[in-house]
Amino acid sequence: SPVMEDGTHTDVYYALKEVLRSVQARADIFLHSDVKWVRHTTGTNKRAKKWWRTNEVPAANERFRTSDLGSDPITDLSTDITALVSRFSSNGDEYLMVVSKDHTETFDLEFTNTKKIYSVDKKGQLGAITPGDHTLTIDKGDCVIFKLND
Repeated sequence: SPVMEDGTHTDVYYALKEVLRSVQARADIFLHSDVKWVRHTTGTNKRAKKWWRTNEVPAANERFRTSDLGSDPITDLSTDITALVSRFSSNGDEYLMVVSKDHTETFDLEFTNTKKIYSVDKKGQLGAITPGDHTLTIDKGDCVIFKLND
């Protein structure tokens, strides 16, 4: 619970507050966006303790496959736990978002990109990512957003 009966704020409260702040900073990306697909990675099962850390994809959800990336500049993507992956467009730009399902631990996201892409930070600022193989550590309960075109 974010708030205890006595009004005390819990760690969940502060985590939710941070998520809402980062969503607001990136509102121009999310507002009027067109979601193309949503998938779930299966992870490498290194830390299987709960369902979102196993090789199981929840019922009625689709497993992420590298072929889902099509002709995107990201050609390979994997995680060490199960995460949500979404492809969407907004205001003429193309995005790929990877969302942590775990609010208690960080996770590693490995990806390969064949041309320059951009990460969209929590304040909505762009940071260039040069072509190559990369590993990012994603904070607990956080996401990474890639802008795929210039």
